[in-house]
Amino acid sequence: MLRPTAVPLEKGGAGCGWLARARLPEKPAGKSWRVIARTDPHAAVTSCALVDGTSGAEYAEFSGWYGDWTDKSFDTLIGANVRLPRGFPDDGQVMTEHFGTAAARCEGESAHWEASSYPDSAGRSLAGRELRPLLVAFARDQAERRGCGRPALPGQRIFPSGR
Repeated sequence: MLRPTAVPLEKGGAGCGWLARARLPEKPAGKSWRVIARTDPHAAVTSCALVDGTSGAEYAEFSGWYGDWTDKSFDTLIGANVRLPRGFPDDGQVMTEHFGTAAARCEGESAHWEASSYPDSAGRSLAGRELRPLLVAFARDQAERRGCGRPALPGQRIFPSGR
């Protein structure tokens, strides 16, 4: 089994290179952040992880899902991760302490983006207030890169987690 290697942020390529330009939270252990690009940036599902340069711990995961087939799958993902209030719009984007979503239309089809940062065995993760700007940067980068319309982004409100 191939295991992708963490590389410096500026070597993240088309799918993850945006992290080199993003305003990142303070480094957890002193060494620079690194990135793992898990997929080809043109795949129907893309993925990259923000990694602590000292411990190798993954602090955040970012993924993009492209095509109308993703709508139902993404709704299921949101339902498993967020406790939404009654009357929340079906197409609304959300942010919890550990999970957030954004969406757009790309060449007539759906595009969905998610960012997550769940605590590891030592309890380390990015807080929702740190994760949200990274999700926004990711969604904007990917929307521009793929010729999408303006992305719908999560608001400032942090919803309770469904996990």
